[in-house]
Amino acid sequence: MWWQIATAVIGGILVAAIVNWNTIQSWIQSHRTPSSAYAGLIKQRLASGKYRVVGGIFNQGGQLETSGSWETDSIDDELQRRFGFSDEARIQL
Repeated sequence: MWWQIATAVIGGILVAAIVNWNTIQSWIQSHRTPSSAYAGLIKQRLASGKYRVVGGIFNQGGQLETSGSWETDSIDDELQRRFGFSDEARIQL
C-alpha cells in the first residue's frame, strides 16, 4: 500500500520552505471523494537535508485514488507529531 504512494506520484512535486499540517490537511480535504477511507503519508529525509513528504488518498479497498508530494526544508511540529517515531502516518477520513 505505502509503496503505491511512493511510485504513483502524479502532478509533480510542490516545493515549499515549510510543509505544515494545515497544508497537508487542506490537500486531503480538497482531494478526498465519497469513497475515500484514509490518507497515507510518507516522510523521507533527502541527502540534501531537505524532506520529501508524499501523500496518498486510498479507498476502502486500499487502492490509491490520488497522490501528491511536497519537498521542503522542514516540517512543522504538528505534522511531526502525526508521524511520531515513524516515517509513515495514516489518517482516517
